[in-house]
Amino acid sequence: MNVDARWLFVKTCQDLLGKSKSPDYYDKLRMAGLLKHLLVGPRSLLALTNRDPALPLEFWFREPVEDPAQWAGPSGFDASRREVASGLVRREGRDPFLAARVLHCHQWLSVEQLIITVAHAYGGFLADLPDGLSREGIVAVDEAIREGAAGPVSIALQEITGVTLRALIPLANPSGEPKPRAKAPAGVAGGGAPGAPGCPFSGSSERG
Repeated sequence: MNVDARWLFVKTCQDLLGKSKSPDYYDKLRMAGLLKHLLVGPRSLLALTNRDPALPLEFWFREPVEDPAQWAGPSGFDASRREVASGLVRREGRDPFLAARVLHCHQWLSVEQLIITVAHAYGGFLADLPDGLSREGIVAVDEAIREGAAGPVSIALQEITGVTLRALIPLANPSGEPKPRAKAPAGVAGGGAPGAPGCPFSGSSERG
């Protein structure tokens, strides 16, 4: 039984979707490791799967303004959801998405910085440290993590997951199969993950 990158990509997305629907805070924290594996670095599953000719992927998110005094929290970062939130709605590729502001803990954290920080502190990725994050910032993130499933880190990871899974749907449907409508599903703790009928991540997947 050969394991290829695309099969692992789809299974990882399914795992991420399952954790996004779980009320268990353990599952929320574990989403950081899955997001890192999917998105970050030249050996990410996205990089290994989306090869020439690469499909253009669109990450749809709402980036907050730079002034933290105007920031009400990470809810609404997933721009496909109808949330009352301020910020600039953007449709970008992976790199601008990873660089986007998503959480303020002593300083602004980008999507990539938050993923790496949580994966480093609680996911066993001890060799990784986020670039550009101060010691005070890391301490502030750790304090925010301790707020639990209703805290800003959990909400931010949920929002990031919703943006990510929606953006990756075309890659799981390379043959042009019908894609689910970009509709905000009913979910837990902020929802944010695609669950419409026909979503390639909502059921079992066989290797192609």
